[in-house]
Amino acid sequence: MYRYFFDFNLNSGLINTVTLSVFALILVFVDLVQNSTKRRSKYVTSGMSEKARSKLIGEIHSTLQKEKPHRNHDFKLSSFAESLNIQPTYLSQVINQDLGTSFANLINKYRVEDAKRLLHDPEYNILTIEAIAIQVGFGSVSTFNKVFREITGITPSKYKNMHLMKK
Repeated sequence: MYRYFFDFNLNSGLINTVTLSVFALILVFVDLVQNSTKRRSKYVTSGMSEKARSKLIGEIHSTLQKEKPHRNHDFKLSSFAESLNIQPTYLSQVINQDLGTSFANLINKYRVEDAKRLLHDPEYNILTIEAIAIQVGFGSVSTFNKVFREITGITPSKYKNMHLMKK
């Protein structure tokens, strides 16, 4: 008699665990769908066409690669939008929605890529990490170190030393 009761509760507990797991997965899925819809619906009324957004993406990357405005440590979304002759809200929309990042993260990625080139370039071997941080647009060495490590997984010093050893 106890055996059936014990087995029943064990199976019942297993069924409850499975039921709760399925329910939790459904909640996670619903949350993901709602958040995705919120992100898309945030820009529903923007009036910016897909063609205009695609063109702007090209302009963003082209300007950052050629003119390097991100090397100014006071570089702001508003000044970037002005240089691209577009409303800041549209620029923000494209960066968030189409590039899937924030303005700050986008700029930091370009700054870190510039820093990696400088750290790798023998011409800049005489520069300190601080000088390179300032050259690429960071306002402080601590921020530079933190962001560089977040993006590359290593510190600027380790990156520089790794590339010096290879030569």
